[in-house]
Amino acid sequence: MQASSGTSDVEDLGHVRRFLSVVRAVRKTAPRMELGQANVLFYVLSNPGSTVEEIAKGCGSEDVGSVKKTLRALADTSNPRDSGSGRGLIYGAASRTRRASETYFPTERGYNLAHMVAELLEPGSRPG
Repeated sequence: MQASSGTSDVEDLGHVRRFLSVVRAVRKTAPRMELGQANVLFYVLSNPGSTVEEIAKGCGSEDVGSVKKTLRALADTSNPRDSGSGRGLIYGAASRTRRASETYFPTERGYNLAHMVAELLEPGSRPG
């Protein structure tokens, strides 16, 4: 039987299984991470050095304030006992081109998560 996109049901199930393995990997790193946080995190992982406005647009959000709050939550390391929510996966740095603006980058912990996800999606590959 063919799925509507022209792929077989078996192929689609393989994609779903890989996606579920990614969800499990993220849950190991950040058990309480919300979907919106994951969306922002994966945008920053794939677009390091982005501003809040670029991240909001890239994530399909018109609420820049909400994205700022999410970025602060993902960057916050002030409470090491609360690492389950994804804290410490990114950091903000003063923008070199925009005054009073920050750009966001993955931390080593964030890059480690990206490598784990890439390996789950395409075994044998690792992001640069």
